[in-house]
Amino acid sequence: MSSKRKINISVILIIFLITIGICCAIIISPISFNSISMEKATSSIVYIKNTILNGEAFQYTTAYDLNEEETNKVIKILNKYSYHICIETLTHRNSIEDYGYIYILALDNNIIMITDVSKIIINDRVYRVGYFGRTKIEEMISELMGILSHY
Repeated sequence: MSSKRKINISVILIIFLITIGICCAIIISPISFNSISMEKATSSIVYIKNTILNGEAFQYTTAYDLNEEETNKVIKILNKYSYHICIETLTHRNSIEDYGYIYILALDNNIIMITDVSKIIINDRVYRVGYFGRTKIEEMISELMGILSHY
């Protein structure tokens, strides 16, 4: 093999590896909830739990209208966390399967769906909260439940 051919193969390999590295960095880079416009947000939360009742699938639903103070608490909680792109984001899927429960937040002109499987939907795009396991999403949900505890 000529040295010119070896150099060409090396350059192509280096370009390929740099491209893969850039793509990986984009996918794992955290995105702040601050990037979502939530100024002067009016909000509500709908809690949906999938369960089995008498051997049949059943969906338990509760809706909460939040006052301004509660809305500000929700925004503050969300701003403590970040999310990132996942495979579903790249494939333009807009649904999540196999969740046990889901919180649907209507904040300003945004719809944010938070599930117990570490995935969220923000305005019809699926993202992931946390990198390994469900720890981050469970912390977020626990804090959101604290706001709803007086209902």
